[in-house]
Amino acid sequence: MALRNLAAALFRLDKSLDPDTMQDVVASLIQWLSHPGQDSLRRAFTAYIARVLLPARAPGVRVPQVQDLLEVKTMLAETVLDWKRQWLEEGQAKGKLEGKLEGKLEGKLDALGRLLTLRFGPLPDWAAERLGLASAEQLDQWTDRVLTAASLVEVLGEH
Repeated sequence: MALRNLAAALFRLDKSLDPDTMQDVVASLIQWLSHPGQDSLRRAFTAYIARVLLPARAPGVRVPQVQDLLEVKTMLAETVLDWKRQWLEEGQAKGKLEGKLEGKLEGKLDALGRLLTLRFGPLPDWAAERLGLASAEQLDQWTDRVLTAASLVEVLGEH
């Protein structure tokens, strides 16, 4: 029974995406591995958590050296809030960057749409659809062609 629980604990640790789950599993491991004959298993789980799991789950976060599962539990309790705060800040920064990139793409799309309309008149549905599906690089290429192309097809290609 204990082996099955240990295998499940290892699996849960490996698949855990949040520190709360890690804390729960470590608490279970401390209870399951409390017998003196299980020292090597306790050390193995401690080493795995400290050297493999935590650095992978919290890149860039300094993981203090720990010697025992009790120290892992204490360290997790003390640092979980810091990690959550850091992950939230990283998520917010990523969201801001994605928002800026999306805004930049929308700006390019709007500008090119206005230029094409001024040059060639109202855009047919096929042209508006191509614009809506274009990448930033494609929009840049088409913008470069607006002043020299003789037709909308010359700018956007065949539809």
